[in-house]
Amino acid sequence: MANKIPIGISDFAEIRERGYVYIDKTEQVYDMANHNYNVLLLRPHGFGKSLLISTLKYYFQGRKELFEGLTIELLEKKWTKRPVIHIDMSDIKCDNVEELKESIVGQLRKYEKLYGLEDFLNRYHSPMHFFIDKIAETTGVEPVVLIDDYDKPALNHAADEEKCHEILKWIEGFCNSIKGSKFHFMLITGTTRFPESPLISGLNLSIATERPKYASICGITEEEILRDLNEEIQSMAAANGWTKEMCIDELKRNYGGYRFSYESPEIFNPVSLLQALENSKLGAYWTANIPSHITELIKKYGITQEDIIDRKTSDGYGFYNNQSLYSLKFIRSFLSLDGYLTIKDSKRNNYSYNEIYTIGIPNDEVREWLRQYENVPPKKVVQWSDNLLHIST
Repeated sequence: MANKIPIGISDFAEIRERGYVYIDKTEQVYDMANHNYNVLLLRPHGFGKSLLISTLKYYFQGRKELFEGLTIELLEKKWTKRPVIHIDMSDIKCDNVEELKESIVGQLRKYEKLYGLEDFLNRYHSPMHFFIDKIAETTGVEPVVLIDDYDKPALNHAADEEKCHEILKWIEGFCNSIKGSKFHFMLITGTTRFPESPLISGLNLSIATERPKYASICGITEEEILRDLNEEIQSMAAANGWTKEMCIDELKRNYGGYRFSYESPEIFNPVSLLQALENSKLGAYWTANIPSHITELIKKYGITQEDIIDRKTSDGYGFYNNQSLYSLKFIRSFLSLDGYLTIKDSKRNNYSYNEIYTIGIPNDEVREWLRQYENVPPKKVVQWSDNLLHIST
């Protein structure tokens, strides 16, 4: 019997309770939750950041029954229940800081009520620091803070530099107000590392984005496809007159190709992969819902294929850092982090001990989407090395 595919479902409890297939990421979830303090993880939209946040929420709430049969059941022995403060910025629509503040405070009100802290938020100028400490004092347990898509409210105005800066500055201040409070663990997810942002340094965040052991914590690997989605592969192959191997190759060509660290397995885009398996048909699923800020940036700045591919030396993930907002280099890095380019290969620089990456378009779905803006040369990649540029087509 074929699995129920969780199209558009990012709530871990709903997936488990309603019998949808769950790609078991709980070994990495356990490691992240127990060997880190405050973490930043960046991944493209639609790659499962919200599901990761949800999984961590139920784990810290001690919902052991939801994790039966998963790897974490063998690892966790205590199942300590903790208060979880979950702030979801992914769906916030705001035109100014006041609307953003109102939306976030609205989310915090439920925790204020849950822990008997009515009107607490109105009495303090820096609510998060005092709010978290008060919850820890009231419950006797240090809470967990989960912030999903921290950058989305700012990115919604990416084409308006002044408004984007204004909203981003408030978000940074809000997040930095958490510093020094008595929390047990914090995860902030997003898409973009903004240049010159005090968010990372202010909170001393551990950057999980490029760490090899978390490379596949979002997205789906070929090993996971064969383990958990074998029946769907067989069904899609039969529907299209393919062998199982041909089906895997087609899915890889269209939706695979992502790598998020120098030691990363090939990652498949989960949005397109799961919808293709559900429909037994290839299609442009992920690129059918490209965030508006991506197309606005491309159109506003006249981004071309030559612009998208960086032409300067890269020292590891350093090419994402220390750039002026809306410089061409930042926009290239921005598009890379959001899944339009990816790491194709890497090698160690024997002199600097940094990784030198080969960057390219991940797959045919992205390549075809980019064709609407220009004629994208097929499989064009660039390799950066010290002051040299190597291009292959």
